[in-house]
Amino acid sequence: MQQRLLGFAIRVLADTPILPSSLLNDAGFDGTFEPHETVELCWAPLTLGEYDLWQIAQTNQQPSASYIVRTVAIESREQLTDNALVQTREFDLTPDGPLP
Repeated sequence: MQQRLLGFAIRVLADTPILPSSLLNDAGFDGTFEPHETVELCWAPLTLGEYDLWQIAQTNQQPSASYIVRTVAIESREQLTDNALVQTREFDLTPDGPLP
């Protein structure tokens, strides 16, 4: 049953690898993604190191699939304020005090 469910999920993600903002904003995340933002999923086979890790944990191995997700920039809801320009500061780098 687990393998069938995973196979179904993989097939659905292969058919629709781009998740629109309407889907991503569902379930209480309204306004997180702008209308033009999407998330793209891409199948990523396990690396040799990750495969070795699963071999060590054989007793609890579960059917799984790995994906890479395209990074999406999400803007903060907090407004940034414009601050004053930075002032310069002179540092005394000589052992005896300031230079003449």
